[in-house]
Amino acid sequence: MSYCFDFDYLMLIYDAPQCHRIQYLSGDVYEGAFHRGLKCGHGRYVWADGDVYEGNFVQDKREDEKGSLTLTDGTCFEG
Repeated sequence: MSYCFDFDYLMLIYDAPQCHRIQYLSGDVYEGAFHRGLKCGHGRYVWADGDVYEGNFVQDKREDEKGSLTLTDGTCFEG
């Protein structure tokens, strides 16, 4: 079952009880865990240009030392 809420700034789709997917109007996508409405725990953030961060989030922010950032040109940074 999917619930879709269309706001001015994002669309939230619940795919499963533990994993959520947010697609922003900018084209960015976040898939992962939430706590009290904030990105928290393991997740994957894909920017509209194709750059990808995969790792931990704490209170809606990337925890860069525990994740990887892969740019569209193939360059990869790991924390």
